[in-house]
Amino acid sequence: MEKAAAALAFPPEHVAKARIMARIMADTKREVWITGVGIVSCLGEGPQAHWQGLNAAPGPADTTTWAPFVIHPIAALDLDKQIPKKGDQRQMEAWQRIGTYAAGSRSTAPASRAMPNCWRAWT
Repeated sequence: MEKAAAALAFPPEHVAKARIMARIMADTKREVWITGVGIVSCLGEGPQAHWQGLNAAPGPADTTTWAPFVIHPIAALDLDKQIPKKGDQRQMEAWQRIGTYAAGSRSTAPASRAMPNCWRAWT
């Protein structure tokens, strides 16, 4: 954190406040609601993959491309399942492709994969 603060020239009082907040948040239990509605992330696609990912060891992280920030790349997606036209895929930015894919993946999920509406967890 000090390296990042020095690179961005944060005033020392802001760095000190950030350290205090980081300690408080690390020690505080936070309530988390997972809806499973079109969820896509570095853990995978869908609620089942996320539950497995949350209980598993963390996956590979990219620490060099955007140093000093750690990036967890999104899981591989077959965009053709939700956005069949290649022209549409080319016209969309990455965030639009991911959002469209996630929204479509929930709406087309077969009944056999139906999950409860949401889960409650504590971190």
